[in-house]
Amino acid sequence: YDMQRARATGRQVGAPGSAMSGVEYAKLLLSLDPNNPEVRQMLASHPELKELRENPELLQQMMQAAANPDVMRSMLDQHDSAIRNLLSQPGGASALKRMGKQQRARAAAAQAPVEHPPTAEEKLLTQRKGNPE
Repeated sequence: YDMQRARATGRQVGAPGSAMSGVEYAKLLLSLDPNNPEVRQMLASHPELKELRENPELLQQMMQAAANPDVMRSMLDQHDSAIRNLLSQPGGASALKRMGKQQRARAAAAQAPVEHPPTAEEKLLTQRKGNPE
C-alpha cells in the first residue's frame, strides 16, 4: 500500500469509501520511511499523523474505533462531554474557537499541493527546452 495508490483513487486515505481500510492505513502510516523528504514534510504539516506514528496506543484506539461502531460511539460521547466541560469553564468558548481556527488552518495547509523536487527526467527536459539542439 502506498501514497500513490491513495492519490490515484483521488480519495483521502482512511476516509469512508476510500481505497484503504483503517487497518491498511495504520500499516501504511507505520511503514513510511521518516527519512523520505516527502514523508517528513507530510508529518510536519500533519502533527496528528506524527502523533499516531509515535503513539501506538492511540493508533490502536483509532483502529478499534474504525472497526467497532460501539467504540466509535463511546469515543464521540467522550468528545462531546469534553466539549461541554470546556464550554462550562470561564474562557472555554474562546479556547474552543481558537482550537477550531487552528484546526481549519491545518486543514487548509493539508489541502495545499506538496512541492516535490524535480526528477532527473524533469531536469533533463527542462535543460533541453532551455538549450534546443
